[in-house]
Amino acid sequence: MTLLPLPEKIIICGAGAEGNTKLNAFDNALAGMGIGDCNIITVSSIIPQNAVVTRDITELKDIPSGSLLPVVMAKITSQSMGKIISSSLAYWKIEKQTGYIAEHHEICKKKQCEEMAKQKLHEMLKNRRIDFRDSEIMSVSIQHEVKKCVCTLCVAIYL
Repeated sequence: MTLLPLPEKIIICGAGAEGNTKLNAFDNALAGMGIGDCNIITVSSIIPQNAVVTRDITELKDIPSGSLLPVVMAKITSQSMGKIISSSLAYWKIEKQTGYIAEHHEICKKKQCEEMAKQKLHEMLKNRRIDFRDSEIMSVSIQHEVKKCVCTLCVAIYL
């Protein structure tokens, strides 16, 4: 059986951006993270046992234009003037164990969005009977006020 290779590194990051359309706002958020010239492939939220999770985005500048890039994504776009929109990823990964990511996006402040992502992750871990501490759960969240057309985007990039 031929399978795709397991990712060795997961980069967690986020950005918020404006644009004239929802597509342009999304594209600008991707560009803001340094992955605007990649083809995004959405994947589910499992982190391989031996993968390293980092928030260091410096490696992203070396990805060739047009690359296929698997990501877990929390994304919301809006044109509702004055609203606050947020995206969040919560993740749990300890050495030599499979890790998990939960995503959430909503018209709300980032703290509320982050709490919802963490609640989803808690349920994922409990359903798998994984013993965890809240202190082991990490997150990234982005919030933006809508002035014209805005996208908030948090991604876990699988390399």
